[in-house]
Parts: sequence; C-alpha cells; structure tokens
Amino acid sequence: MSETTQTLRKPIWLTLLLAVLAAATSYGAVRLLGLLGRDPVALMAAGVAFLLLVATLDALVARVTLRGDEISITRGLRHRRFYRGHIATVGWKAGEGVSLELDDGLRVELPELGRGRARAAAIRVWLDEARSAEPASDPEEQGGAAPGESDAGPEATGRGAADSERG
Repeated sequence: MSETTQTLRKPIWLTLLLAVLAAATSYGAVRLLGLLGRDPVALMAAGVAFLLLVATLDALVARVTLRGDEISITRGLRHRRFYRGHIATVGWKAGEGVSLELDDGLRVELPELGRGRARAAAIRVWLDEARSAEPASDPEEQGGAAPGESDAGPEATGRGAADSERG
C-alpha cells in the first residue's frame, strides 16, 4: 500500500502578491531612507516593508501536511505532529478558521491557509479514510455476533427445536 501525502498551503497567488509588495515596499523604503534619512515617513515605509517580508516568509512556511497516520502543522518556526487516532473532530467556523479537537479535549488551531471550509473537508476525508479502513476487531462492533453464534440463543436460529427432537 503506497502512502499518499497531501500538503495544504496558502494559495500561490497570495504568496506571490506578498512577495511583490514586500520587494516594492523595500525598494521604496531604501530610496526614502537614502533621500530623507531618518524621517518618520521613511521609517514608516521601512517598518511596512519589514512586516510584508515577515508575512511573505510566513506564507512560504505555513502548511498542513497529511501523511499516512499523522498530520504535521508548520507555522513560523513551530512544527507539531498529531496522530490520526488522537484527533476526535475537525471544526471550522467563519472568522475562526480550521481547528482540530483531540481526544483529550485539547483544541489545536491550524494556520490560516485560505478556503477554510474546503481545508476542513479535506482533513475530514483524510480522517474518515482511516476510520473506514480499520477492521472492527470486536464482533459486536461489526453489527452482530461472531460466526456460529447468535445474540438471541438457540431458539432464534431454530436449532433448539431440532436439537430437542433428536434428544
């Protein structure tokens, strides 16, 4: 069985837009600092350029990777892994983004990657793949008794009457 990997990232157009804005603002800030020195406008342009560079780096690094039985969440310099069996539910609310609720009650927010409802649906599908592939080990989980056994006893199978006639 081959292991598939799905990586969820910010849309490439958004990352490119941030990169272009960061480059243009950086160029303008350097020019203003060269012409005006430490003027408040030049310092403000430098601050905006710095923030856009940080946002571009965050857009490049932030991702959620679904691989095998684990989900890897990378945001900034932080990298976390959670195993599929420990995830109870996946939630999404407008304005809040996608979150995972673990079986111990801990809630983990995922990085904002755009199209939250679609991202939550992709993670739910990944979760359901494993849950539907797991064979039920307990006969009661399979919806009945083990082969050759009955929940209701011998009367329900008709064997009780046949056994008493023989005896």
